[in-house]
Amino acid sequence: MADNTKIWPIFRWANWGLSDDLFTGIQNSFFYSQNLEIREDMRSIYPCEQANINQASISGTPVKVIQYDTYTWAVFSGSKVYVFNSNTWAIDGGTTLSGGAVRDAEIFGNKIFVTTNTKLLSVDYENPDWSNPTEVATLNSCDYHPLQATSTTLAIGDKNIIKIVLFNALWTAIDQITLSSNCVVKLLDYLGGYTRIVIEKDYYQNEIWLWDNSKEAINERIPMDWYKFYQSCIYKGKHYLVSNKGLWLLNGYDYYIIKRFEK
Repeated sequence: MADNTKIWPIFRWANWGLSDDLFTGIQNSFFYSQNLEIREDMRSIYPCEQANINQASISGTPVKVIQYDTYTWAVFSGSKVYVFNSNTWAIDGGTTLSGGAVRDAEIFGNKIFVTTNTKLLSVDYENPDWSNPTEVATLNSCDYHPLQATSTTLAIGDKNIIKIVLFNALWTAIDQITLSSNCVVKLLDYLGGYTRIVIEKDYYQNEIWLWDNSKEAINERIPMDWYKFYQSCIYKGKHYLVSNKGLWLLNGYDYYIIKRFEK
């Protein structure tokens, strides 16, 4: 088992009954967290972007927004990327990316990486040419292709494979870990030196892995049978999850329900 001081906060032992809620008055607790956005598509929970984008100019619901210079934002919706200038409030008509709907996007090195249903694409960080992206790898067709960057690697979920792109080899993706064929790498996050991986085996079989990206095996595996996860986010040192039901098996840990959803 990995050093238990490295486990992300939701699995740390409770602080001897101290509750991180309204009544304790702990600032920056779950209750006091601000600027956290939970969208209706159930695959996009992350700190809300500080840009007022007119969604009437964008087709569909944005799935990711990336700022890549002072005034310029890349807004991904469906299979298109829209370029938004927050200084002039101008937005282009959208460029269609190859490989189907966009699943995730991440800045790593001097590139912006984008996953679609079937491809891993990249463009230069400075003055990106969205009409001519580089195809880094072909991916297995899947609704989930999450990306997560660290200082040295970019992790990519490719259905039942975890690929990595190295900082000194941005033009190629390497198969790092291969799971059983019934697994899907659904969510990726980073906290405390570990990449946190949510793996779905079937509707009610999930696992959470802690992985330091340098090994061909995981550091710790947490089985989460009977729980389905829709979204996750690391925000100001706290780990947020959206699940299909309350995680009652974690009642002895530093874990709190923020809000209940109808669906």
